[in-house]
Amino acid sequence: TDEKKDNNDAEAAAPANAKSPEEEEAELKAAVKEIAGALAEGAAKTFVANEFEKDCDTNFHIDFIQSFANLRARNYAIEEVDFLQAKLKAGRIIPAIATATAMATGFVCLELLKVLGNKELKAYRNTFSNLALPLFSQAEPAPCEKMVS
Repeated sequence: TDEKKDNNDAEAAAPANAKSPEEEEAELKAAVKEIAGALAEGAAKTFVANEFEKDCDTNFHIDFIQSFANLRARNYAIEEVDFLQAKLKAGRIIPAIATATAMATGFVCLELLKVLGNKELKAYRNTFSNLALPLFSQAEPAPCEKMVS
């Protein structure tokens, strides 16, 4: 039947080493627990800049870019890229990666550290930036509207 055919197609499209949703959830919970533990120990207080080098395959920079590009591709149902494609494209768009994308990612990571550290609402910031003007502004978010049911 059509249902069996759809199921067989889905199974054939899944990678051989695919993890079950339960395994993925357990890995995610373990990673969050590890990050929260590191924050509690104060490990997040020291940051070290790491220079981006696309031509060195041993530093995993291109692997990271390829992984996140493929996550985005899956979210938007577009074609994924292999290692070489990621390396070639990263070599052409490094100025973009080094400016707006890196800035936005940095601000998201700062807010994520606040979430994992269970900070109060007054510690969070909404950040807006326009590199063409240049304009950079931050605002404190308003608390959520409380609903009584």
